[in-house]
Amino acid sequence: MIMPIPLRLLIVEDCPADAELMVAELKRTGFAPAWERVETEADFLAQLPQPWDAILCDYKLPQFDGLRALYLMQSHGVDLPFILVSGTIGEDVAVHAIQQGADDYLLKDRLARLGLAVTHAMDQKRLRDEQRRALAALQESEARFRAIFEKAAVGIARMDAAGRHVENNRALQLWLGYEAAELSRLTLEQYTHPDDVASDRAIYADVASGRRDAYRMAKRYVCKDGQTRWGYLTLTLIRDATGAPLHVIGMVQDITERKLAEEELKSLNEALENRVTERTRQLRDHTEQLQTDLLMAGEMQRAFLPQHDPTFPHGAPPEQSALRFAHRFLPAGPVGGDLFNVVALSDTAAGLFIGDVTGHDVRAALVTAMLRTLVEDLAPSHRDPGALLTALNRKLLPVFQTTGSQMFTTAVYLVADVAAGQLRYSCAGHPWPIHASRRRGTVTRLAGPLGPALGLLPEAQYGCGAAELAATDLVLAFTDGLCEIHDASQQEYGESRVFAAVQNRLRVPLDQLLDELLVDAQQFAGSGRFADDVCLLGVEVARLLR
Repeated sequence: MIMPIPLRLLIVEDCPADAELMVAELKRTGFAPAWERVETEADFLAQLPQPWDAILCDYKLPQFDGLRALYLMQSHGVDLPFILVSGTIGEDVAVHAIQQGADDYLLKDRLARLGLAVTHAMDQKRLRDEQRRALAALQESEARFRAIFEKAAVGIARMDAAGRHVENNRALQLWLGYEAAELSRLTLEQYTHPDDVASDRAIYADVASGRRDAYRMAKRYVCKDGQTRWGYLTLTLIRDATGAPLHVIGMVQDITERKLAEEELKSLNEALENRVTERTRQLRDHTEQLQTDLLMAGEMQRAFLPQHDPTFPHGAPPEQSALRFAHRFLPAGPVGGDLFNVVALSDTAAGLFIGDVTGHDVRAALVTAMLRTLVEDLAPSHRDPGALLTALNRKLLPVFQTTGSQMFTTAVYLVADVAAGQLRYSCAGHPWPIHASRRRGTVTRLAGPLGPALGLLPEAQYGCGAAELAATDLVLAFTDGLCEIHDASQQEYGESRVFAAVQNRLRVPLDQLLDELLVDAQQFAGSGRFADDVCLLGVEVARLLR
């Protein structure tokens, strides 16, 4: 079994979801990331001294950008693999970023190469570290310097302030096609690609004068035979004992094949984009029908919701029922993944089920319909709530395993018995319901054994909790879409505000309470819209039947 590769990762990203996608892709390709996300310049500088292995940086952030982050890293003398990951980035900007020292760049919607890019950048970092260690050794011993200088597989040159070669090694001579004497008569500018001369001259002057101690970049070289090759150049300033600039060591690695591969990849991407454009045109012709089908699916899903609540005892008029119910269902789209059901178990006991299936698509809606049927079939023979959830888990596992992607559902099942004055319940990864006592004026969260979501673990067993029920008590179950609505500052509504809203409305009728609870959450968010499906299911004990 291959163990995951530990990776200490600093992510400069203002979107938490995008950061999670990057981490997920790295996990998929064999890494075990320990990561931190920052989005401001101040937070970036605060985290920069930490022992990171690599930096993933968005190109455009609200307060600064990726090139600024790259500059800050370089200006603070930090050498880490630096990869730009952006939603949209032009070719010119990407090339400029690479020339400025970024190791690579990727688009957010094409993260499949992220693992390879990080591996390559870390390899480059290790190579640079080896180069620096070699240069430090050169300062300590001329003999050791000479051995490394002559035998290194990468091109090395020692240059003066004007960029003229004082000496160079055989690897560089073979790569450029010049003999040592020929190179000694040339400056760096004379074998640099004409388009790069101005920028390279300024960078070299900064290093040679001592304004920078080091610099690294990908650049183009013109060989003696006229061919253009790409090299990854590291410039390092060597100072004398007084700290004055002495000479510059340049080390270059051939990356021509990598650049050719990138050009080929670019051509393939363009061809793929053309195919996608054509396919999009074809799909557009079917969009209207798909939307119509989706709306129809939503109408069918709402039609499957309970239309009439049972009364207790059976046949009692609704106004005389010992248990009274209220519910609300607000899908985030045409169809949703939330569901609820109320099942009469006897003249004095009712089963209440609420669940949240992953997703908001037609597949999730189909699962809700299946769940509703399963609950109605299993509830009469599984009076223990934990036993019902255990049976549901066994039924759902083979269904979810055939979907091709991970699916699960959180759920709560409650049995309210007005003869015993008792509420029994079991929870599968779902928010705990609220138990409110109007008589005592208290609002508490039900508690008990919490099991995993349904459809994840084949051997999962679900326990059962219990609470006393009294006349005028009410129990409210809800899905996480109610709690996870955010205001403009990204503060979450949360369960604490749900509790407070119920506490402030203990004397309000159940139907009115549910409506006011939804309004309270929407007013908190300001937008008036829920990002996720929301389902509320409440039951009120009108009287006990003893």
